[in-house]
Order: sequence, then C-alpha cells, then structure tokens
Amino acid sequence: MYGTCGCIEEFETIFNDMPSHDVVSWNALFSAYLDLGQGAKALKLHRKMRNHQIILDDVSLMLSWTAMLSALVEKGKGTEALVLFDMMEKEGTMLDDVALKCVLQACCLTGSVNVCMKVHSMIVYLGYDVSESLAPTLIHAYGNCGCMVDAQAIFDDLSAPDIVSWSACIAGHASEGDVSACFKMFERLILADVMPDELTFTSILLVCCHAGCIARGVQFFQSMVTDYGIVPGLNHYGIVLDLLSRAGDFQSVAEMLSLMHLQVDLTMWMCLLGACQAHENVELARIAFNHAVQLQPTNLITYVMMSNIYATAGLPEHAIEIEVMRQKAAANGCYTI
Repeated sequence: MYGTCGCIEEFETIFNDMPSHDVVSWNALFSAYLDLGQGAKALKLHRKMRNHQIILDDVSLMLSWTAMLSALVEKGKGTEALVLFDMMEKEGTMLDDVALKCVLQACCLTGSVNVCMKVHSMIVYLGYDVSESLAPTLIHAYGNCGCMVDAQAIFDDLSAPDIVSWSACIAGHASEGDVSACFKMFERLILADVMPDELTFTSILLVCCHAGCIARGVQFFQSMVTDYGIVPGLNHYGIVLDLLSRAGDFQSVAEMLSLMHLQVDLTMWMCLLGACQAHENVELARIAFNHAVQLQPTNLITYVMMSNIYATAGLPEHAIEIEVMRQKAAANGCYTI
C-alpha cells in the first residue's frame, strides 16, 4: 500500500523492520522503486535479492527495466534513462528491441552519439531486424546526434522504407539545414510512390523557412493541401507565417491570418511582431501586439518590442503609451488592451 501511494520511506522502514522477507515483500519493494523511477535503489535491492537467492526471471526483470526506461523517456529525462541503461548493462540485464528503442529515444533527447553507435552495434549483434520499428528511431537518433551520413546510410539500406523512416531522414537533413538533401529526399519519396504525411511537410517547410526559400515553401504548403489533402496544423501555419514575415510579405501574412480556422498562439504572434520590427511594419505590428497581450498580458517583452517599433517609426508619443502599459502590466500582473 505504501509503495503504491508513493510513501517509499515508510515502505522501506516497514521492510527493514521485518524479521524476515519472503518473495512477495522483496518484489513489492522492488516494484515500488521501479514505479517511482528510483533505478539506483532498484538495482541495489536487486543485488541484495540475488545475495538472498531471490531471483527474478530474466523476462520479468527485462520487462521491469524496459518499463522504467520508457517512463523516463516519456518524461523527457534522457540523461537519467542513459544512466539506467549503463547500470542495466553492468548488471548483465537482458535487453530486447523495445528496450534498445527506448535507449535510442534517450539518445535523441541528449544527442549522445557514442551511446547511439553502441546501441546500433548491439542491434546488429543481437540480430534484430533494423528494417522494422527500429529503423526510424535509429535514423532519428543519428540525425539528432549530428551524424546524418550514418542516418542516410541506414535509410539507404532499407528495401522498402515506410513514411516514418522517410520523415525521420528528411527531418535529420532539415535539422542540419541541408536544403538540397531535403529536396532530393522529398523527390525520391514521391518517385517511390510514398504518401507524405504531416511530419514530412513540417520538416520540408522548416528547412524552407530557415533557408529563406519563400517560393518553394509556399509551393510545398499549397501542395500539402491540394495534392495530398492534408489539413494544415497550427505548426504548419506558424512556419509559413514565419517564412512570409521574414521575407516582408505582410500582405500574404494578413491574407493567411484571415483564412486560418485555428487559434493563433502566442509564439506565432511574437514571431510576427519580431518580423514587423525588422521590416518596420507598424500597422500589422499593432494587430500582432493586441493579440499577444490578450493571450499573455504579463509578457513584458511584447511591450518592449512594440515600444521599439513605435520609436523607430518616429512615433515617440505611442512608444511612451506602451511604456506606461508595460509598467502597469509589471505592477498589476494583468493588463490588456
């Protein structure tokens, strides 16, 4: 009961005060440590269990560790997951393809290229099929570690890559800003008669945005809707709005905003406000500012940016008004216009 409630100290006290321990009590404390993500304590207890000849079978132990690895990765705790993986190796714990996939996901979070290469070697040594669920994760891991040569080699070895592997490879090239590689991979995807998905277009649009490929970016966005019937998400709109704003095409920005059926978030309004500042577009800046402060009245950066826009435009009286609003927002914590 104490273990399931998270009261691990009380559980430990009761366990230590017991005159003797049976299999049930050992397993209960072991499971509690795993449930609470306390891998070091779980491993230490597991050693004691072996010393007392309380042995979990390899499959049960592997499933327990894998569940814990998965939980750490889901919480974004990549470093902790890799520490657990290291401890599992030292304990000689059996690792299946699911556990190794979790470790690769941890590499994606941390950029640990050495661990990524080590796990890749283990996958090959253990004879797991890279062409199935492991391939996209392996490609993604190498990509996040900045090793796109290795990621591309894995992809090229696949006889029939699915869209997840295609998207992972394109995303890797996009993260490195390799526009040419992204476009070539997309062309190969189309020639292979594979249907691109939302993630594929997210990567393609991102690389267009960062490289300033305005025409291609708009073309890809339109193709996503008309050729593939994909309904754009907020992230797609955000990337295209950022692309158009950086280029100073505020007429297209205004048209897209009027056609959007989704709620524009604070990040998008702030990006637009920044672009308006760079291109000295006061009118659209006012619109972006109003929406931004409605969404988050206490974000002082919004007021500073708008004040600077007015000052640059030679409108000091408006800049002073914004500064007064900023001071009120700082004092009251909730000021809108």
